[in-house]
Amino acid sequence: MRLDLCDLRIFVYERLIGDGLMPSPADIAARFSVTESDARDAIRAARIRKALLPDPPPGELWMA
Repeated sequence: MRLDLCDLRIFVYERLIGDGLMPSPADIAARFSVTESDARDAIRAARIRKALLPDPPPGELWMA
């Protein structure tokens, strides 16, 4: 399943504002009912739009 990058950005910012925490790929996977691998792929794809930046080695979100 492909994640909608707009929905992903909204989720990330809601989590940052609400909890003060950057969501992990596991959090993203649980929220969107996808695998962690799909979540990491979506994080990497979102970088193209320069809204979410992944930490390359682990594929975790680094900056939003």
